[in-house]
Amino acid sequence: MNCRTITVSLLTVVLSVLSSKNMSAYVGFEAGYQRYSYKTKVAEKARLFNGFYVGMSDNIKLFKAISISPGLQYSFGSRYDERVSFLGLSAKKTTQEHFIEAPLRIKLLFPLGRRSSLILYAGATFSYSISGETTYEFNRTSKEDPLLSYKYDYYNGDISSENIPDKIKELINKNLDKNKYNRFDVLLGGGGGVFFGNTLIIHIGYELGMINRYLNNDSDSISKNNLHIGASFLF
Repeated sequence: MNCRTITVSLLTVVLSVLSSKNMSAYVGFEAGYQRYSYKTKVAEKARLFNGFYVGMSDNIKLFKAISISPGLQYSFGSRYDERVSFLGLSAKKTTQEHFIEAPLRIKLLFPLGRRSSLILYAGATFSYSISGETTYEFNRTSKEDPLLSYKYDYYNGDISSENIPDKIKELINKNLDKNKYNRFDVLLGGGGGVFFGNTLIIHIGYELGMINRYLNNDSDSISKNNLHIGASFLF
């Protein structure tokens, strides 16, 4: 089953659920920490990112112990690499990404007491990258020195720089991964948590990216895997 088929099937489920008249729903605010990685077939180590997410979700009760939870959220991730040097100039290398994501999860509830329940869930997250770029920012010996920076947008393939000498540009171009990335991804996974007093859910989950994010690399593939820990407040 390809990603397009999965997407159509899940959206069909959402429309069917939302068109149902016999259901109860709780709107929720979500926020949490995420640690995700990009892993290629060629590289030995994955590139790790730290970040956060915030958003809204519905907890729609289908049956006594089964609910569906569609949502919409903004997420951010960043990676800081060790300082690098070009012709004696030291630079800080950072990568930042911004996403709009729509998780869709099926939840199972198992009562633990009068006011709490164990939750297990599984589903998909549809992810679209708003932006992603790698930046080299060079040290300045004084405030009067001009700012030297170099940026590469790996979704558009655009390069921008300020006051960078041509020789340093050449060195960066030789060492920089200039693969272009696909903005869209579908991640599948699951997790669990605890539901307190029909108001607060503390949860942890893990997702695997289903789509090769490389657009211009036929010899390698890259996928995103995501660990997230968060809280949902229902009202």
